[in-house]
Amino acid sequence: MNQKRDEFLETLAVEAGANGNEGTIIREPTIGEIADGYKNFINDLGRGFLEFVEAYNRCIQIAKRNKMIDKARLTARIKDFSSSLKNTEVKLLDDVFGMQLVTGPRVRTR
Repeated sequence: MNQKRDEFLETLAVEAGANGNEGTIIREPTIGEIADGYKNFINDLGRGFLEFVEAYNRCIQIAKRNKMIDKARLTARIKDFSSSLKNTEVKLLDDVFGMQLVTGPRVRTR
């Protein structure tokens, strides 16, 4: 994942030299570039996340069938770009995928 971030930042590098300075500087990305980077991030990792959610859900169904749990609710989400952009200064891309499982132990009755 760091490699993808580094590659994205490299695309923003511009050569300094117009004012006599040598080296590379990084400019601020545009909203469009951030949106493209976010879309690529989701495309790269989203499929794996959804496969993980499906596998986790299969485990929950097996636990229900074997009466290890009674009820379970699994929710998953991929954060919308506008919500991610709002939190960019605070969180960057550390809160893109989410999953929540709410369940309890099987209550034994006689």
